[in-house]
Amino acid sequence: GTTLDEGGQTMTLSSGSVLTVNGTLNFSQISGVIKTGVSGNVTLTMGSSGLIQINNAQGLGPVASASLQTQSSGTWDVSSISTNGTVQYNTSSGIITDRDYNNLIIGDSRTWTLGATRNVNGNLTINGNTLTLSGTQTVNVLGNWTNNGGFTPGQSTINFNNTTLDQIISGSTASQTFNNLTVTKSGTTLSVAGSITTLTLNGNLLISSGTFNAGTAATINVAGNWQNNGTFSAGNSTVNFNSGTTGKTIAGNLTGTSEFNKLVFNNGSGAWSF
Repeated sequence: GTTLDEGGQTMTLSSGSVLTVNGTLNFSQISGVIKTGVSGNVTLTMGSSGLIQINNAQGLGPVASASLQTQSSGTWDVSSISTNGTVQYNTSSGIITDRDYNNLIIGDSRTWTLGATRNVNGNLTINGNTLTLSGTQTVNVLGNWTNNGGFTPGQSTINFNNTTLDQIISGSTASQTFNNLTVTKSGTTLSVAGSITTLTLNGNLLISSGTFNAGTAATINVAGNWQNNGTFSAGNSTVNFNSGTTGKTIAGNLTGTSEFNKLVFNNGSGAWSF
């Protein structure tokens, strides 16, 4: 597809305009901006192969100082970003616009402050830098999770919820960390893959439905509760419960196909009940 580099230019679109991205829309410079007119609506239509690349520290927008902006009573309709194409945040550290995405690529260190439950309806990829989540909300991921950099989960929950296709957690980083991890995959499987050998959960693991396959993870550290209402495929893994507080629970399906391979309790200050 065609590449349009907005560069350092400002483009203003009149009421009723439709901006269709089937190729690449690159905001290569922070000063590159596309604005609405002073009134009326502008629609952004993302094609399935459309790619928007963002270098602005204030994110995609539409908000003041971001790559997409409004004027006066003008408005943007950017809802197709949730279902088509890819948004890639590149070389200027800053924020991620708080919204739903289809495919999301993090190419620099960015903070995503979650104001509500958010959905990534495709793949989420972290390339070389760090994604930081702020907030206690849930991010539902319908595609694969690839972390080739760093992830600071805060108090968030990552929920893998594709009930049609299997999903993977992978990446080049051997040790990867989540806060709460939820598997909602009736009839399908979430597997640990790639170079990951250690998976650490600062919070809880909930297998609501479907299968969680330890895959390449030799060690799974869990600081919170373990609730298995589906299937846990342990492989050769060791599950290490390391909470320093009491009152933690290990519950649900714990026998048969969901048996642990090796189970370790390694904090004398913790207490767990079955």
